[in-house]
Amino acid sequence: MLDDAHYWAATQFGSADLGDARRTGRLVSTMAAIARAPDESLPRQLGSIAGAKAAYRLFDCGAVTREAVMDPHLAQCRAAAARHPIVLMVHDDTTLDFSTHRRLQGAGRVGDDRGTGFLAHSCLAVLPSGETLGLAHQTIWARPPKGVTCQTRESAVWADTIATIGRPPAGSIFVSVGDRGADVFKHLESVRDTGWDAVIRAAQDRRLAAGGGSLTALRATRAMGASTVVTPQGEAVVCVAWRELELLPPRNGPAGRAPIRVSGVRVWNDTLEWLLLTTRPVESLDQAFEIIAWYTRRWIVEEFHKAWKTGCRAEQRQLEEADRLVPLLGALAIVAVRLLGLRDAARRDGTAPVDMPETTIRILAAKLQQPAEYFTTNRDFLRGVARLGGFLARKSDGDPGWQTIWKGWFVLMILVEGYELAQTITSSK
Repeated sequence: MLDDAHYWAATQFGSADLGDARRTGRLVSTMAAIARAPDESLPRQLGSIAGAKAAYRLFDCGAVTREAVMDPHLAQCRAAAARHPIVLMVHDDTTLDFSTHRRLQGAGRVGDDRGTGFLAHSCLAVLPSGETLGLAHQTIWARPPKGVTCQTRESAVWADTIATIGRPPAGSIFVSVGDRGADVFKHLESVRDTGWDAVIRAAQDRRLAAGGGSLTALRATRAMGASTVVTPQGEAVVCVAWRELELLPPRNGPAGRAPIRVSGVRVWNDTLEWLLLTTRPVESLDQAFEIIAWYTRRWIVEEFHKAWKTGCRAEQRQLEEADRLVPLLGALAIVAVRLLGLRDAARRDGTAPVDMPETTIRILAAKLQQPAEYFTTNRDFLRGVARLGGFLARKSDGDPGWQTIWKGWFVLMILVEGYELAQTITSSK
């Protein structure tokens, strides 16, 4: 994940069809500059006002759409997903708030309808281990003024995402994971029709063929075991119960819809309750634990949104037309995936030798005032990088997150650049 920024940008954007190879080249160089310092403004990222203007002209071109910019990454992610037996397709919605950007044209209603901005639905492909493969799909749209029909139906975005990604290849299982306050039945229909599975958290009562409302029926089931689960607030000890349920379609929906049989898993303690519905069989405690573990991967998409909005400053971009801004937002989402992957890099193949130039390792060691031999594995090197970003590396601290790794990497690259400049000056004397 700490590849040369230009190499990374070429792999992610180099095959984008923008109607002209020069535009694609400009996109690659622009995104490489953004990837080196994602939390800076475009003029600082591009190094000059002239460079920023060139980027503005690029995104002002009608051929540079969000779809064209993102398609290479989406295709690579889906191809990677097809190589794994089980992939969790983790969904979530978020708001991109541009209320303070007064000159922005083409944004829609957000929040309490007094703000302006965009809505976004993102679907990350995540392995059960928690490793992120990338964005499998993303939709960004603007709500129209009140009284105007919206071309993108918010209730259908989840189903459209599943249909767009399509049926999993032979030997692979795609599992839709997320929270659904509404439209649970429609979502399960989409999963069934496309050959996926689902693990979703229901927040509203559902009609059952027998046993009363699904939430009531689940809550009446006695505890069958206990487990420790990971929540955004930390670990928690919970009780676990499950039972088979048959969901009836909503009364006000289209006629002729068949009931859907699912497994319900209840997870609870004094302060927490998850009511999970899954199309996967749950007949043992181990199977229930697996469903719970899959659901906890949902927090990853929240980390992605944080990387997108905070790490890449998506909501601070100042392009003045929605048609120009949205393609940049899509490109920044791919940069956010790169930032999120830093966390995976710190945990994957930790004992493998680090693939870094010896000079870079020695500079890190000198800055931290430790022998270079301390940073020869992936895990030790990245923990050292994170220390430059504020990670304390105490025994109780666990593994560093993407934010401290990225901050440390930025500091290390400045040190490396200074060292190389000093070498150049010395050799020219």
